[in-house]
Amino acid sequence: MTAPNPDIVRIPRPDFADIRRQAADEVAAELDALAADLTRRGHRAGQIVHQADAAMASLRPRRDAALLSLWAYERTRGVWKSSGVTEQAVVKITRAALGLADGEDVPAPGPERAAAAKAAGIAHMPTAKAIKQLIDLAEKTETARARREVALKVRNDAVKTLLGPEYGWTRDQVMVVLGLNSYSRITDIVGATRTPAADKELRQRAVAEVLGGRARKDVAEEYGVPSATLGTWIARAKKATA
Repeated sequence: MTAPNPDIVRIPRPDFADIRRQAADEVAAELDALAADLTRRGHRAGQIVHQADAAMASLRPRRDAALLSLWAYERTRGVWKSSGVTEQAVVKITRAALGLADGEDVPAPGPERAAAAKAAGIAHMPTAKAIKQLIDLAEKTETARARREVALKVRNDAVKTLLGPEYGWTRDQVMVVLGLNSYSRITDIVGATRTPAADKELRQRAVAEVLGGRARKDVAEEYGVPSATLGTWIARAKKATA
């Protein structure tokens, strides 16, 4: 059995609020410099969102591996304060790693927790390495998160403006320039008033995709409409062209 370290391991606690603020200010300044050109500003904001998503997807698993090693095999106090996430988030991470359902109690610190972690396949990293990895990746993750939050608002505002009467862009144009990958994402941004059910352009595109060979279920999911509703639109389209 892997025995937990009996000594309290003290982990640095970065000033995540300041880290987030600096990252947010940096992105805001960059995007504000492009305020005169909505297209460029929206495009750059979309790039930042994608970059942040990719960064967080890469960083989080390695951050969590370090967090879990310290949580499972060391005596720590408030490890969540060193990870950039809330205490509740750490509870979810540890439950998931141990294969526990929501609401199930995690083992208390000590031999029981260490044994459960080993059984669940949680790697035991050298303490110094785990601390360094946790701090480094937590700071990078929170930087990416803050950058994304600022850029996401700018990108979404650009979507609404470009689709509005002043610019009159189509969704295809918006998707290409702002880096969106589905019509349902645009629907989420602009709100329920611009759904396929209420928007002729989206409705026609959804029908065309099915008639072009895509599976109706896949198209319905992407556009955020019931498959049966899409089937009705398709039937109407076929009848109109018969």
